[in-house]
Amino acid sequence: MKKEDEYKVCPKGYYHLSSDGKRVTLFHDEQEYVHCMNTIALASTMFQIVIHSFTLMKTHIHMLLYGTGEEITRLFFFIRKRIKAQLLDDGKEPVPDNYWFKLVEVNDEISLRRHFVYIARNALEALPVLPSGYIWGSTHLAYSQIDKMVGFISADSLSIREMKSLLRSSQTVPGHYRIHAGLKMILPESYVDMTLFYKTFDNARQYLAALVKDVEGFVYVAEQLGDDIEYSVEDATELMKVLMTRLYPNSRFKDLPNDDKCKLVSIMYYQYHVKDYVISKTVYMNLQLVRQIVHSKQYSLK
Repeated sequence: MKKEDEYKVCPKGYYHLSSDGKRVTLFHDEQEYVHCMNTIALASTMFQIVIHSFTLMKTHIHMLLYGTGEEITRLFFFIRKRIKAQLLDDGKEPVPDNYWFKLVEVNDEISLRRHFVYIARNALEALPVLPSGYIWGSTHLAYSQIDKMVGFISADSLSIREMKSLLRSSQTVPGHYRIHAGLKMILPESYVDMTLFYKTFDNARQYLAALVKDVEGFVYVAEQLGDDIEYSVEDATELMKVLMTRLYPNSRFKDLPNDDKCKLVSIMYYQYHVKDYVISKTVYMNLQLVRQIVHSKQYSLK
């Protein structure tokens, strides 16, 4: 983990901020999610950063940002402070003072594509919904017209007292910011800049294909962030297709010599961290046999 001083000297650029997701629950209910959504909306006016994408998870936060390391660090401290205050008010375990984050530079178009997808795919882990249906973040804005169906009021229609109550702050937001009247939440289309997303993905089909098929990209980002990877059988199947195309073009797994099958199983297990029981279901191989292969002297890649 880099220290605060190291992050603060990072030059202006694109960064993926991922907070610690292993030690505390940040959000227990809808009210706490809404509070953080409004916190991020407020932060968009207070710090010299551009928010390109973000997702709130039960235990952590992902954000794709443009700014300096110093401004992003200040942003994180602001979010952490507000989450801690909300948890204390709710009588919940607060965020510890050493609750931290990781900052990964995203410095080319391929990386941007992968990080956009990674943030969107996190929604799949949170609830049984698509990224386009997850409201705690900005992923539902991508190639979507859902905003036309959502009723809203503008921030300038509220009194100073009403805004202070909504934001729990004397700070305010621009009058054109949209507020969901029912949830009392500032809508992310008010402050998330989607321009970079649309420059990165030429059309909706390209984006959907990346969401479903770019398993390697997902693994690449997870390793950068130090996140645990949980594959579904569908994910592992897409990964196997990629590996088959690269290593054994024009072949099918079932037609490979046993030696090659064992090598592929071992690659999936060691290089891509696919669980043995997922491999077993993916390649239709007995679980015990998969375990024997990956732990054998011949095929182990330790």
